[in-house]
Amino acid sequence: MFALLVLLFLYISWLVATVHGDFGAFGHKMSDADFTNIYAAGLMAKQGHLAAAYSVDSYQAVKASLLGRVPERADWVYPPVILPLGAIFSSLPLSTSFWAWTGVSLVVMTILLRRGGLGWGVVALTIVSPAEWRCLCLGQLSGVLSCAMFAGLLASATNSVRAGLLLGVQVLKPQMGLIGPVILLASRQWRSLLAGGLLVVLLCLLPVLEFGRESWTLYFTTGGALARGLLLAPFGQSYQLNGLSVFWMLRSLGGSVPIAYAAQGVAAAGAIALAWRVWRYPVVDPYNRAALTLLLSLYLTPYGYSSDMVGYTLALVVLAARRGWRVSLLDGVLWLWPGFIVLSTALTGVLLTPLVVGVAAFRAWRAVRL
Repeated sequence: MFALLVLLFLYISWLVATVHGDFGAFGHKMSDADFTNIYAAGLMAKQGHLAAAYSVDSYQAVKASLLGRVPERADWVYPPVILPLGAIFSSLPLSTSFWAWTGVSLVVMTILLRRGGLGWGVVALTIVSPAEWRCLCLGQLSGVLSCAMFAGLLASATNSVRAGLLLGVQVLKPQMGLIGPVILLASRQWRSLLAGGLLVVLLCLLPVLEFGRESWTLYFTTGGALARGLLLAPFGQSYQLNGLSVFWMLRSLGGSVPIAYAAQGVAAAGAIALAWRVWRYPVVDPYNRAALTLLLSLYLTPYGYSSDMVGYTLALVVLAARRGWRVSLLDGVLWLWPGFIVLSTALTGVLLTPLVVGVAAFRAWRAVRL
């Protein structure tokens, strides 16, 4: 208990430091990442200048005019499915829009978790976690999508259409939802597959109807090249220090790109095989199974950050709740980990997060087997 209190003190100190420093919209300056990127691209698309979003100079100039300062470089690499949301929120002033985005995100997360049968303790510990704090500061969608995935996994046994829709909406950030088709195929949820597939098609068509076919053409040409550049850059870039993938862990160990890809493929195949197994047959506790699935989903993509670990945090809290809130120092360390990834990587030179997620996944697997 003493160790947990020390860790909690460190976490609160970290929160205070971020509030009083330049850390996203909760600090002195509006973050020039994620939400501002979506806002700027949505505004440019709405004004008929989407192609300029893929020009670094033009994109940075628009962001500078919105922020009132020169932003750090952040290329537009998001799939076009997010553009309609950016266009809607760009109808408001940037700061007002950010707070509206934040409020809507928290409300939707709470509704999804509560309707999934989770108590207020689970909701609170998920929302105040380091992973969600990082997500909120950047204006990311990861928190909402993680809760939607968890709700969809639970709904698969009772409402197949709802399950499919909640898993299909992951296309807004597709690397998070790669495990969805796997579990639906394993559990033979054909109606869920159909519902989710139709929603994916609709969300992919919306930017075409609103902004034209060039929205996807630009993404698969210029946008894809920019995204690959971010992924394959030599390890040590500031954004990589906050990563979570096996690919970047191997790169931090000095592995070549082919070796890192091979390791990522092995990790993804193992996660898929384990997910297939646990979803192929009935289990005693569907909540533990859903928690394990959230953890396994992190192994399917070579591209991910601490802000994408809200599902990881949710899984940890659900597992603790299912065992009657019997927690240990390890639970506290795992819960706090997303807040200290940069520090850990900077001190060791190695991205340790995939190993930490592996510890959490192993504990979840033991809970599922019970």
